[in-house]
Amino acid sequence: MNDDHKSNQRILRSGERAEHYFAEGYCCSEAILLAMADIYPNSANIEVASLASGLCGGMGNKKATCGVFTGGATAFGLVAGKSPQKGGNRQIKELASRYHEILEQEAGGQICEEILKQMGVRNLNKRLCKKLTRRGSELLVRLIEQSRLSA
Repeated sequence: MNDDHKSNQRILRSGERAEHYFAEGYCCSEAILLAMADIYPNSANIEVASLASGLCGGMGNKKATCGVFTGGATAFGLVAGKSPQKGGNRQIKELASRYHEILEQEAGGQICEEILKQMGVRNLNKRLCKKLTRRGSELLVRLIEQSRLSA
């Protein structure tokens, strides 16, 4: 199996895993981190979801920054670890910035409440949030795979 095929498989699997965790009752930020821990098992897999619990519902259910964004940015560090000697922190920041730009364009914003309003929803909508969670997870793996951050 070639590297591109493996990468595509990880991308699809990450989306499936994130969607699964969301359907199991985890919020978007928790589902994103759990999916990354599944895809990149060398990451520190210690109660990963609990690390993101305060990010649920737009940071403590305040409908502020969407957990797909915050959980996603956190996931880069989960996968890569802290490695300032290798320029890893710079690379993580660049990837998080790129992730934010792409996802914000696709979602039409980064603030939970604004995204929901654009969808015509007044409260958290599990079905629509599940789709965005899946998309965010797939985008994360695509960026990680392209950067070779996980290598």
